[in-house]
Amino acid sequence: MVEDTGFGSVLPTGRGILPFREMDEAIAGIRAIEADYAAHSRAAREIAEEYFDARKVLTNLVENAMALA
Repeated sequence: MVEDTGFGSVLPTGRGILPFREMDEAIAGIRAIEADYAAHSRAAREIAEEYFDARKVLTNLVENAMALA
């Protein structure tokens, strides 16, 4: 559950990451996670490995920085 700041345009949402803007959306999201915790935790892990793994993120960052140098 994460407050919706527009990250859905670059990250997959619906499983693993559930954005909310209003309290009723947060409650519904928590209930969805509770109903299928295993699937949501697997999806969260996959998202973390794909989008936040330092080896991928930093490699891309360094390559882009070097291209500008």
